[in-house]
Amino acid sequence: MKKFNIIFILLSGLLLCTSCLFEQKEIFDKTPAERMEAFLEEYQELLESSENGWILEYYPDSDLTYGGYSYVLTFADGNVSALFQLAADISKPVTSMYKMVPDDGPVLSFDTYNSYIHYFATPSGGESGYQGLRGDTEFKIMGKSDDESEIYLVGKKSGNPCRLIWNEDYDAVEYLEACNAIKAEINYPSITAIEMQVGDVIGEVSSNGEMELNNIFYFAIPEDPADPESAIVEGMLPFCNTPEGIRLFEPLEVDGVEYDFFYFDGETNRFVSDDEYVSFNLLYTPVSEQFIGDTWYISRSNLSPAAASIFAEVETALAGKGDAIQYLSLGKGMNGGKKYGLQFQCTKGNGTFGMNTTIKGEDLLGLKYSMNGDGKQQDYLMSMLKIVDCFGRSSEKTFTVETDNFKSPTWMKLTDKSNPAISIKLVKGQVAY
Repeated sequence: MKKFNIIFILLSGLLLCTSCLFEQKEIFDKTPAERMEAFLEEYQELLESSENGWILEYYPDSDLTYGGYSYVLTFADGNVSALFQLAADISKPVTSMYKMVPDDGPVLSFDTYNSYIHYFATPSGGESGYQGLRGDTEFKIMGKSDDESEIYLVGKKSGNPCRLIWNEDYDAVEYLEACNAIKAEINYPSITAIEMQVGDVIGEVSSNGEMELNNIFYFAIPEDPADPESAIVEGMLPFCNTPEGIRLFEPLEVDGVEYDFFYFDGETNRFVSDDEYVSFNLLYTPVSEQFIGDTWYISRSNLSPAAASIFAEVETALAGKGDAIQYLSLGKGMNGGKKYGLQFQCTKGNGTFGMNTTIKGEDLLGLKYSMNGDGKQQDYLMSMLKIVDCFGRSSEKTFTVETDNFKSPTWMKLTDKSNPAISIKLVKGQVAY
């Protein structure tokens, strides 16, 4: 019996070894070059199988200086058609060739010039300009998701991971337009500050804005959200725009929880995590301050009936002298004026009636004639006295300020608080009176 058992064990072991030998022979039936070729063919077939293309979330520069930007790439017959978030015309694709090559591992190479794909790698002037913006044109292929909806890449030069995402739900142009709409939310000149909020604790955020490439936040916030007086933690958060918000280059860990996506809440004007524990709050310049910081133009058609009747008296007086108003504005932008005020350009002369301003609230503004000005203001004062009266000649007048868009106004409307029948809508951009 013992002899039989020993023989059986030996035979079993021999069969097992023989099985392993056959298995090893099957695994290594192809040469490394053949396996590489099969791998590249598999991924090229996958790339070219998406009719709507792939969304590339791409980070140039090993220091992540510029943050991340989006492309939509469509592959077909060895060509790649690219749409680019920063293109002057995002609806116009640029097409070039691409290759799948073995080069210390499988590589996706954009080896012929494409002004979009090579945007961050194109050399420019200066001592360091030969590197461009230190972008990649060759990417190591690191693998794919189980459902083949994502392909994982690493830039050969930068070492930055990025990914291609199967585009199934979006029109390519609409996707990039939506990305740029999110980017615009962060770039409005009216933004005075960005806060990082963790629970009830407020920190500060800044953006580098280098070359208008500013998809990166620098933050400083107390280390312990429960203790605002705790040590300050500083860091950087490069991100890509998406149609819904921003996706971070790598997750931000707060209290043991990782956050990698923040959606934009237009009602509260903040980028906020799903659990609403972490957010980036956008703070804007009040419209009253925005008004005095720019030049706004008045036209006859934008006067309320009560204001129009007053302005008509001035028009009649000027017509009696063979003169007429051509342009009228509040600001500094006309006639090379250095003084803020009511600026006029008439047929026979121009000048500024200086105005003192008082910010009385987010949407409240005080105006009063300063009794001096530029150009021919003194010559025109008596003829245009009634218009100057509308803006506070003998005493300060308080106006409510309304606008079409407090983030990026195209017009402002002043309404006299003491006489609401008098209102004047002013527009951005020079228009004839």
